[in-house]
Amino acid sequence: DGLCAFLIFWRATKKGKGIAIKGSPNKNTIMKNLNLSNDLLVILDKPVLNSEDIEEVEIPIVYLDHHPLNEINQKNLHYFNPKFKDPKDELSTAYWAYKAMKTDKWLSAIGTISDWHIPDYIDEIQKEFPDIFTEIKNPGDAIFNSPFGVLSKAFLFSLKGSSDITKQCIKILTRIESPYEILNQTTSQGRFIYKHYEKMNNKYEKAIEEASKHIDGEHFLIYIYHSTEDSFTSIISNELIYRNPNRIIIIARIKGEKVSLSIRSWELSLPPIVKRSLENIEGTGGGHLHACGSVINANDLDIFINNFKKYALEELNKK
Repeated sequence: DGLCAFLIFWRATKKGKGIAIKGSPNKNTIMKNLNLSNDLLVILDKPVLNSEDIEEVEIPIVYLDHHPLNEINQKNLHYFNPKFKDPKDELSTAYWAYKAMKTDKWLSAIGTISDWHIPDYIDEIQKEFPDIFTEIKNPGDAIFNSPFGVLSKAFLFSLKGSSDITKQCIKILTRIESPYEILNQTTSQGRFIYKHYEKMNNKYEKAIEEASKHIDGEHFLIYIYHSTEDSFTSIISNELIYRNPNRIIIIARIKGEKVSLSIRSWELSLPPIVKRSLENIEGTGGGHLHACGSVINANDLDIFINNFKKYALEELNKK
């Protein structure tokens, strides 16, 4: 979503440099990537941003997001979020980027559908690309059971790999004029992105096959894995909730002393449960109604999962 929003803004202005920051931006990562020639900082699709993270930034900041609102106030900050007007609005940053710039609807569609929303212009995009955006009735079918899925994963996997590869992929994507360049490999740029997709997809397919085996009782599917390489936690949890809609999905990736979790459920409101599960635990967490993430210390993982299962079952028993 954030990648597609960046591409829309870049292609409309031909200005700026896209930097993929994994996790929440903090003061160190922000200041490290700024230089004296910058006159604007744009932060896209980052659910957690704190005042102390941007207090040393002196240039104007544009922050476009669609997650629950952050309590943040700074004179040079321009904060855009649809939830200011409608707390239930979760339409993607790529959707709002298109609404602002009126260009590259296909990029907006990739970001929006990949973020599990069907945009209001879906009929238009289906007429323009009928063989890609087939009769899409829900995002899960589109991502995991249609030609669109290859395109969605190609963009997602462009953010996977080494930092050098990620930078190269982002730069190449700014030069892509049509989705067919990637799907049909009609240009050198498209062939590069598709080749990277194939490499990453081989890793992903092995990960999803293993994760699918970890059924936990009647209500849960919990997969915990160690990895120093690429993280697929978010897309694994998305595919598993698509294929197991009645289960609560928890994917935990342990890397060093930290654990990144991706949590999904169609039956529960997840943010309050995540918040309760983090009590007395050092970590962060939050997200959307049915899709949340969290980062905690590895030695707190068992405590977090036990807390989460307890509070989730309490909510299920109320239904």
